[in-house]
Amino acid sequence: MAGMESKVNIKASFCFEMGNYHLMEDMPCQDYIARHIGGEAVVVVLCDGAGSVVHSELAAQSVAEHFSKEFAENFYYWECMDEENFRHSLLKEAQACTNESGVKNACTFLLCAISYEGRLLWCHIGDGCIFGCFYEGPRVISEPENGEELNMTYFVSSADVVEHIHRGELQVDEETMIVMCSDGISDNLWKREENKFAPAFLTFQKWMETYSEQEVSDVLGTNLREVFREKTEDDMSIAIMQIELAGE
Repeated sequence: MAGMESKVNIKASFCFEMGNYHLMEDMPCQDYIARHIGGEAVVVVLCDGAGSVVHSELAAQSVAEHFSKEFAENFYYWECMDEENFRHSLLKEAQACTNESGVKNACTFLLCAISYEGRLLWCHIGDGCIFGCFYEGPRVISEPENGEELNMTYFVSSADVVEHIHRGELQVDEETMIVMCSDGISDNLWKREENKFAPAFLTFQKWMETYSEQEVSDVLGTNLREVFREKTEDDMSIAIMQIELAGE
């Protein structure tokens, strides 16, 4: 809430980079991340545009920028909605993004909003992953959702998307790190079959505790280009939000 004393300190770092396929084909990166610091919350939105849709990078940018601002300024409005109203209101807002970009919203959607009272609201459509890192270690908050085939997923523009909008909340009462990433990254951070997490999560925590937001964003970019690009042909995007209780 505007003017109220914050109960948490929030840092956010992020980066998105082209994958090898788009580099070779001289195509734009279709991943996009937007961060907004608003009157009610700090919000990061990550969108991955559909590779088969021309100019889906514009849709990803439009959706990410629109919803990062919307949830940052109106966090409590969205948090108080019941599940059905939340889903339909989200799609109604998404229609405005279509009008702004002029491109069909063929993109996945990962959102994390953190209020200054320490309330965390997340939303997820499609593949990619949302992780949470707590005292007991990392765990999956929202896993990828694919269609009938592993190379299929759900987009904001999918005909039946209302059934595939996932949402959750939690109260932050300990140091917490949230990691959102597109499918170009998630498979390298979490081995789903074994429920095994990469050592990178510990590295991310040290970076967020030690360096500024921009410094972490810069080193994330270096790692996407020099480490992760060798492991995937896809575009790559990752966002990290570190939440600490104020005064600690």
